Amino acid sequence: MRSEEVVLSFSFLLLCLPICLGGDTLKANQSITHHHSNGNLVSSNATFELGFFSPAEKSGGKYLGIWYHGLEPQTVVWVANRDHPVPDSTGVFRIAEDGNLVVEYAFRSLWSSGLGASSSSNRTLQLLDSGNLVLKEDDSEATYLWESFKNPTDTFLPGMKMDATMSLTCWKDSANPAPGNFTFKLTQQAEKRSFVVQYHSKIHWAPDEFDTEAASQVVFNLLNNDIWSTKTYNYSNKTVFVSQPYMYYKSRLLMNSRGEIVFLEWDEAESNWTKIWSGPENKCDIPDYCGSFGLCNKDNFIQCRCLPGFSSIQGFPSDRESESQGCARKSTTCTSTNEGVMFLNLTNIKVADPDEEINTETEGKCQSMCINMCPQSQCQAYSFNSTTYGDRGSYSCNIWKRPLSSLVENYLRGHDLSIMVKKSDIAPTAKSCEPCGTYAIPYPLSNGSNCGDPMYNYFNCNKSSGKVSFTMPGGKSYQVTWIDEDSRMFSIQTNYFNSFNYSFSSQNSTDFPFKVQYNEDAVIKINWLPAPEPPCSQLTDCMNWPHSTCRATREGGSRCHCDSNYNWNNTLMSCTQEEQSGNHSTRLELILLATLGSLAAVTCIIAFGIVWRKKKSLKHDRASSQIQESLYESERHVKGLIGLGSLEEKDIEGIEVPFYTFASILAATDSFSDSNKLGRGGYGPVYKGTFPGGQEIAVKRLSSVSTQGLQEFKNEVILIAKLQHRNLVRLRGYCIKGDEKILLYEYMPNKSLDSFIFGETPYSFTQPIL
Repeated sequence: MRSEEVVLSFSFLLLCLPICLGGDTLKANQSITHHHSNGNLVSSNATFELGFFSPAEKSGGKYLGIWYHGLEPQTVVWVANRDHPVPDSTGVFRIAEDGNLVVEYAFRSLWSSGLGASSSSNRTLQLLDSGNLVLKEDDSEATYLWESFKNPTDTFLPGMKMDATMSLTCWKDSANPAPGNFTFKLTQQAEKRSFVVQYHSKIHWAPDEFDTEAASQVVFNLLNNDIWSTKTYNYSNKTVFVSQPYMYYKSRLLMNSRGEIVFLEWDEAESNWTKIWSGPENKCDIPDYCGSFGLCNKDNFIQCRCLPGFSSIQGFPSDRESESQGCARKSTTCTSTNEGVMFLNLTNIKVADPDEEINTETEGKCQSMCINMCPQSQCQAYSFNSTTYGDRGSYSCNIWKRPLSSLVENYLRGHDLSIMVKKSDIAPTAKSCEPCGTYAIPYPLSNGSNCGDPMYNYFNCNKSSGKVSFTMPGGKSYQVTWIDEDSRMFSIQTNYFNSFNYSFSSQNSTDFPFKVQYNEDAVIKINWLPAPEPPCSQLTDCMNWPHSTCRATREGGSRCHCDSNYNWNNTLMSCTQEEQSGNHSTRLELILLATLGSLAAVTCIIAFGIVWRKKKSLKHDRASSQIQESLYESERHVKGLIGLGSLEEKDIEGIEVPFYTFASILAATDSFSDSNKLGRGGYGPVYKGTFPGGQEIAVKRLSSVSTQGLQEFKNEVILIAKLQHRNLVRLRGYCIKGDEKILLYEYMPNKSLDSFIFGETPYSFTQPIL
């Protein structure tokens, strides 16, 4: 084909393009339907298209919307009937008799432009090259009666101009255009104009007051309709767009369903959308992301952790990556004496606004004011600031009374914050080293010769920076980003995982008490193995370890060995009694009654087994029902014989039965996996658990649907711990965690009595009677 023909053909294509694609205008006597997509409106330069669409292939709902014409995947920028989808393909979009734009289904209006009624029949709808859908009185009218740019959904386009009455609300999800949880809008604070992202009515994110300039270069220029330039400048090591004359590009500002406001630009070479900027850039920018007293670190993969002297709120893991319930003080009562408190001194900490500001000239007075607030109120922290101007000075003492929120460390313009804690919660003891900055160093971890266990002395504390490092044999150090005592884990970050893994795996497992549990990208989680008896050099060293005495070991050195009748529990890290006598006169009748009831139940099972063997002709389903009913009734009967009535928590505290953490039980049972399930009794399932060191145990998880669950739990802890019989399994420990009530029994590898009575059948049970 000659070049002249190519030029003529291309020119003809450009001239007929709007007509071939359905044009860019809709008259009062015309309509758009889902069946006839060739009637969709397409802007004159073929950038945008208006018509019906389905956001998901399997979705039956149809929506009227505007999207970028010809882009794959389809990118929708505006939706009309987002609250009321058309259920099938019979929806119609038109200019109604009263002059309004309407989406109709079965002669019922699902959406309307909401204008006053008009008898005019000359109104015209046009889709502009900017993506703006405008309704005019006629073709020549320059004034718009209605426009989509003033009624946006989740997307802001070049050419729109935002004011305080407008907002962007995200979709529920990628397949549902209905209004979601997050909204972007402008705010006016004093003389300062800013913007926020709200979660319903609560602020989810707002640009930092010191970083607003950088963020606003992207957002405000767009909102003010004078952006889109290839020129950039650097601000705080970030590339930011500057204002230039307006041009139409394939660029947009999107409020997405994850709570992010995102600036996107179409990459023609890669045929995809490229993220230029987004906010919040980091989860630590979300107000109170880690909860009260939870400290957030932008540079750490596990961003939230509790401060020394605080512990994770019950029921929530300390390595959470979603919005947190925060942390709580280990000791909740306050004290007004200097002897009972210490202050955790932190630098460059971002924190919510203080509750009081007092004029004082010295930090000592500021600290005393904080301490002396008890018992009338609780002082959480203080910050003392002094500024000198020539021969004059300015002093202020900020006091926080409410739980500290929105804590972020390594914040450039942060406070020097002093958080009050009890000495007993933070001071170093024979069991732990003193905190390093914002990190608690739990026993047996050690960063020196005078604390922890020497076997675990692989940690270093940089007191000037408050950072903890883990040093491998050979001298290579890695920064520690998270330490959790309950799960016995810490994490490090490294860009050289392969070399670290090789170095780690080459260590002698008997001398090196650490094991890699998890790795992803540059983050490695390491588990420390349970500690043996504590080291000692003299008898007094074992005073902090009850029921132990300093004695020499076979390997050399000395450790606090448990006294007779006590064994070292490497999960609880304490000496616990192997057996409980429980021969108190006040409980003698009760224990005897429980014993007789238990033996009676066993006898019933044996008798039932004899009868069962004589009636082998019975169907298996009937036998199964009888056996389970017998076991359940036996257990219920014994519980009924006990009849303790109402018990208090102090009754449990008085029994010397080891308490196990819920995290340790989850680890031992592989989160109650079916592969570890031994069976099920009348009050819940039983699992096999394996604790560090190979100790096997039976874990009974009381059913939350049991009407007697809590009472039965208390009965078992108090009585079974005292009750010993050769035919009864022994209680080894218990756990209370929220609604979870768990009993730990001696593991019986030979299964339960019924397997010997009835043989190996599908009806065998391993749940102990008690």
